[in-house]
Order: sequence, then C-alpha cells, then structure tokens
Amino acid sequence: MFCWECAHPTTYGTFAHAVYDALKTHDGEWESSCFRFHLRKCALESFRIAWSTVNPRAISKYNPPTPEYLEYACHLSAFVAEIFAVGLIPRSPMIQCLGTLLKEMCSIEHVYVLQTMVISAKETLWQGPNSQKLTKEFITNFAQRMSSLPDHASFGRPASIAIIVREADIARKINEWHKRRPTCPIIVEESIWS
Repeated sequence: MFCWECAHPTTYGTFAHAVYDALKTHDGEWESSCFRFHLRKCALESFRIAWSTVNPRAISKYNPPTPEYLEYACHLSAFVAEIFAVGLIPRSPMIQCLGTLLKEMCSIEHVYVLQTMVISAKETLWQGPNSQKLTKEFITNFAQRMSSLPDHASFGRPASIAIIVREADIARKINEWHKRRPTCPIIVEESIWS
C-alpha cells in the first residue's frame, strides 16, 4: 500500500510525510528524524537561494530567472509549504519564508508564489499564539507590497497582479482560517514581516 500511495501522491508534502512515517515504522526514530532534519535543511536552504537576495543568484529585478529556474523556484516554494502543512517543518521557518517573499517582492511571480505557499500551508499557519497579530500584519504588508508593484511586473508571460490576487483571494482565506482558531493570548512583539 505504501509504495502505491507514494507512486501517486496527492502532494509531495504528503509523499514526504509517508516516507517519514515509513522510516519511523520500519527503521526507528533516529532514521526518521535524520530524514526530517535533512529534508527541512535542504528545502529551506534551496528556498533561500532561490528567493533571498542575500544570494546573488536569487530571483530579483536585477537577476531575472530563466523560465526553467522560475518554474523550479515555484515548485520548490509550494513543496516547502506542503511539508509545513504535514508537520515536517515548524512554523517559524515557514513564516521566515513568507517574510522573505514579502521583503523581496518585485514581480507577479513573487505574488503568485506567496499565494501558493499560503494556500498550500493551510490554516495551521494562521492559528495559535500571536495568530491575530500575524494575520493582520501579513495581510497589511502583503497589500502594501503588492500595491507598490506595477500591474504587469512579470518575469514571464504578461499577467496582471490584480487578476492573480482577485482569483486567489488569500486575504479572505487567511481571515476565515484565523476565525476558526481557538482563542490564544496575544503577545505584543516586533513585526516579523517588516
């Protein structure tokens, strides 16, 4: 059964979690935790290389990607969110990834990837301690950064930011997910999105 499900995963996050579970069941806690550690390390480092301008090869207005590299970076970003959704990476690195995209946002592709990651990460990102502040700050910063982009700021085929944002409607989804959360105390701290 495991092999068949892994041959046809619904998402790669689900596949990664199935591998983790199989390692835990058949080889023990040590092997499964090593798998999780290396998967997390590789995925997060690859994400930073692709999107953080600390790396000179990162996608930016000064370093437009090839179509193949852009496709790779988009799939990688969705994978990071998927492995967060299945519990293979913790919340803080996921928030850092979204923060990197917000900070570096210079194209429609950044908007698209941000939305894809939010949708793939699902509601658990927007629930828990400080979720009210997190939700409000993310939506505010996303709207501000997005509104500063020219409508057709694209590395690939021409597209409209307004259309992409309207179709995904992540602000509404985030607010709905946040409303479903259990009541958590609000802790005041510096913004993670700025």
